[in-house]
Amino acid sequence: MIPRISTLTKRDEQVLRWQLKGTTDAVAGIFEKCNFGFPQVVLLSPEVGGVVDFQSLSNIIWLTCPYLNDAIHELENKGYIAKIEKFINTDEVLKREMLKAHAVFYFFRKSVYEKYLNKEIEDEYLNVLKRGIGGLQEPVHLKCLHLHYAHYRICESNIAGRIVYHLLQQKVNCDDAICRVSL
Repeated sequence: MIPRISTLTKRDEQVLRWQLKGTTDAVAGIFEKCNFGFPQVVLLSPEVGGVVDFQSLSNIIWLTCPYLNDAIHELENKGYIAKIEKFINTDEVLKREMLKAHAVFYFFRKSVYEKYLNKEIEDEYLNVLKRGIGGLQEPVHLKCLHLHYAHYRICESNIAGRIVYHLLQQKVNCDDAICRVSL
C-alpha cells in the first residue's frame, strides 16, 4: 500500500533543509524528485524525536518543491480552493472519486503509522487517522491544494490534485533548477 519511497542522501538532506527552511527530522523518505533530481514530494514520519507528531501524522505527505509551492499558492490566491470544491461537489462521480481518495489516504496513513512505529494505532491517535486528507473532518471540503496535489502524485484518485495538475498545465518542473542554490 505504501508507494515506493527512496531514502534520503546527504545531498537530499541539504536540499530539503533549504526547501523547508529548517530541519529534516520529520522527513522519512522521498516519493518523487524533479527532473533535476531534487526532492518534490516527501513522506513525513509519524514520529519525531521519539514522540508521535500530530502534524506529521495528519499531513503525512508533503510538497517541498518551491516552484510547485509558489505556483499552487497562486492558484489558491485566485480562489481555486472554492472553485475546485464546488466543481467536485456538483458531480456525483467526481465526489465519489474524491471520497475514495480520502479512504486511500486513511489506509495509507494507517499503514505508515504501523510500519514506522511498528505497533497498532493507539486510541489517542485514532481521531487524527479517521480524518480526511489534511485532517479534514468533512471530506466534501478542500483545505490545501498543495497537499491534494502531493497526494495525487501517489494516488490518482485525488481529483482535486488532478485538477491542480492540469491547472499547472502539467508543468511540474521549474525551468532553471531553483533548488541548486542549496548546494
